[in-house]
Amino acid sequence: MARDRTANSVLSLLLAGEPTPFVPVEPLYGWPESLLIELRWQKWSHRLREAGTERLAVDYRTYFEVEAGVYADLLDACYPPPVSIELPVVKTAHEVAGCAVERRDDALFWLDPDGEATWLPPDGQAASEARVADRSEKLATVWESHLDQYDTGDGGGREAPPSANGTPVQAAEVEAMLASGRYRLAQELPRRFAGKLGFHLWEYAPYENLLKLGFQGMMEAFVERPKLVHRLLEEGIPQRSASLEAAYAVGVRVIFLEETLSSADVISPAMYREFSLPYAKRALEFYRDQGFFTIYYFTGNLMPLLGDLRELPFDALAFEEDRKGYGIDLAKVRRIVGSDRVLFGNIDALFLETASDRELLLEVRRQIAVGGPADRFVVSTGSPLTPRTTRERLRFFVESTRSR
Repeated sequence: MARDRTANSVLSLLLAGEPTPFVPVEPLYGWPESLLIELRWQKWSHRLREAGTERLAVDYRTYFEVEAGVYADLLDACYPPPVSIELPVVKTAHEVAGCAVERRDDALFWLDPDGEATWLPPDGQAASEARVADRSEKLATVWESHLDQYDTGDGGGREAPPSANGTPVQAAEVEAMLASGRYRLAQELPRRFAGKLGFHLWEYAPYENLLKLGFQGMMEAFVERPKLVHRLLEEGIPQRSASLEAAYAVGVRVIFLEETLSSADVISPAMYREFSLPYAKRALEFYRDQGFFTIYYFTGNLMPLLGDLRELPFDALAFEEDRKGYGIDLAKVRRIVGSDRVLFGNIDALFLETASDRELLLEVRRQIAVGGPADRFVVSTGSPLTPRTTRERLRFFVESTRSR
């Protein structure tokens, strides 16, 4: 599919090779999840007070108004268009039917029709503390080996499934996805912001599929069962789907492809070239062929791999800030990758939260100077924004390049 070069965000313009009015600012993952949590809690609290009740039956209209208000407030307050945000997906009318929001003491809960309660945290800090409380059990599951769940033998006992990349998706499937209401917010927000709003998806490179083995199992399998590793990587190649085509239909033109745990601080460059590089290449080619621009977000130490990364068919490269003494250097990345490729900056997310306005502006200008040229550079963070990043600070950052 030919890529649509019309653009509704500065990021899309730059990726399409078109002139931009200013250097785009696109923090990785957009705004902090904490801001969504805080606004959602505030709006449901207001609805309960307005109704004079501790339990409010939720109709679809009310639910959608709350979600639309949350996103509109964030865009107005701290992420003013033209920008690109992750595609917002909402519940369908069927999923909302019979639900309620209830206040219990100082806490809010979303109740499903069967009475199952989901806590609505009052702020991002409360949500973060709750996640920390059960993190140990989840991390243990990720890190322990699951190799014993697979058949013995080099191939794991099964062949890789045939590729479905060329299989047509039925138009009726796409129409059903669009008619479900799941993308209604994505259809309405651009109208509110005069079309100056782009959407992107966040996907993971095929290497992520290896975590089915657990971290320990993955590391063992590289040496002991490489054929099994290749089969799982093959299964991780993206496929055509109704949801992907529906996302394109509502305006998604950019895909972030995150590559994690394949960096030079975890595996050797030779292992990267065997187990990650060819599959990342195929994933990037797939999304390109479906009409998307791609941003390859590489986590960890990429410095020994820059010569390999340069050969990948991404439209832009994003990477973390310097950590653990890796020596990640934006200027060196630019020199090796070349001046014709789009680079994302890697401002430290904690620095963004805590620095003074002047310090932040100086770092933005420094990164543009060393990571440029300006028409091939996006100001960004190297990792997700911190939970305590305020709306005011985020807006200052997003608008830091908008005046000449």
